[in-house]
Amino acid sequence: MNKADFKNRTVTIRPVGGEDGRSILLPNTRRTYSPVMGSNGKLITGHTLKEEESYKDFKIDEKFWKTYYVVLTDREQKLNLDEESDIIKYRFLKGSKEIANSTSEITSKTLHVLYDEVSEAKETNVKFEDKVKALNLLSEMSQVEKSKQLGLYGINVFAMNPEVIMKKLQDEIEKNPTDFVARCEDENKETKSLIRELVEHRILRQEKTAYYYNETVIGINLDLAINYLKEEDNAEFREQMIVTLREKQEEAQKFI
Repeated sequence: MNKADFKNRTVTIRPVGGEDGRSILLPNTRRTYSPVMGSNGKLITGHTLKEEESYKDFKIDEKFWKTYYVVLTDREQKLNLDEESDIIKYRFLKGSKEIANSTSEITSKTLHVLYDEVSEAKETNVKFEDKVKALNLLSEMSQVEKSKQLGLYGINVFAMNPEVIMKKLQDEIEKNPTDFVARCEDENKETKSLIRELVEHRILRQEKTAYYYNETVIGINLDLAINYLKEEDNAEFREQMIVTLREKQEEAQKFI
């Protein structure tokens, strides 16, 4: 993020609240954050070299970071990102694993969170747009497509009532609309769906991550199994699998 992106922006550092909305920190608690050594032997500062060189009023180098620290308490702090000192603080805290960068990243171990109204709004808007897109995609699906889509979540949809399938797909959209859209737009979704059905009807066998046809390994993981079935040299084998699958599905329908 460039300095120009910070213009006229304010970020609030908030102590994480409990169920009653109050800070989980005791009154007058002070928590000091300073750069720690990363696995690569370098201090974690939240800054790139280019960002360190972008400041006019501060000389940012290793000596600077060795004495740098930020003290946070049980009270909110405001950062004015028009000020270089607050930009340094913001970038540093944003790079800390102990600070949540948004309310959606808060865990049971988080004591402070960076609340950026602009970023939070963008995140909410993206989720909303993905939800609208996901619902539109769902509304355009045929019943067969809905069954295949739900199957991509590892759910056995054979003989499942269409109303139940629709409800479960809506539940998945509510949980993660972005993931739903990604599954819809996955170029390999048809082959993934085929592999799932072949395994369900015991035409293929899955052992741990590997997929077998009789005793022949067609892939030691899902990606390789997909590649195997998509190869032109294996087109006849794929068609044979599809014919066998349809025969088994028709036979199974007689018992429903």
